Amino acid sequence: MSSDLWRVVAVGSILAVSSACFGTTASDGAQTPAPDPADLAPVAAAGGAPVRGEAERHEAGLLAAREAAAALKIALKGRLVAAMQEQGPVGALHVCHDEAQALTARIAAEQGVKVGRASLRLRNPSNAAPVWVEPWLAAHGEGKAEGVPTDAEVVDTPDGAVARWIEPLPVGPVCLGCHGPTESLSSEVRAVLAEHYPEDRATGYAVGDLRGAVWAEAPVPNDARGPDVETPSAGG
Repeated sequence: MSSDLWRVVAVGSILAVSSACFGTTASDGAQTPAPDPADLAPVAAAGGAPVRGEAERHEAGLLAAREAAAALKIALKGRLVAAMQEQGPVGALHVCHDEAQALTARIAAEQGVKVGRASLRLRNPSNAAPVWVEPWLAAHGEGKAEGVPTDAEVVDTPDGAVARWIEPLPVGPVCLGCHGPTESLSSEVRAVLAEHYPEDRATGYAVGDLRGAVWAEAPVPNDARGPDVETPSAGG
């Protein structure tokens, strides 16, 4: 197996669009292809502990990236749903403006993983895509979410190997209160957008559109010895 690039692309249709912007999609359960057993076989080291193969360490990095992306979606969805129930779309906008960036930074710090959201049509400039996410957005960033693949890869960088995860972020019905056609937005929502996001480009969406992506980048463990790591399972 090449040490320069270990790549896996999990391709699958999005089976259903959630009723909230950060709901579960088919990509959440995507399972990476089984690695070569020879790479995963424990090898006795001098001290008797197993040696983790390259593929096993790659799987550990991908799992960490996937879990960080899932944690961000769950946390943001929880806050947005609560705000929508209390104050409607205006409340959700205040969560995005006042809390989302700090929440994202907290998850990144807790898990030791870079994580975020990105889109071709930004509302908050702080969500600009990392360079490595830009090709995915260019290929998939407009149009319908159905059939858009999750992308997962391990690459070498000057700072060591990293695992990268990108999954589609579809537009659900609740999203339209803040991201639907401009003429359909309430006057209160339009006022908040004008105040906080004068350069906003994130309107005009319909249910089932691709809003953008959730991405994560995790360091690949470089320790040669360690316990077996459970790989992502379908439905996990």
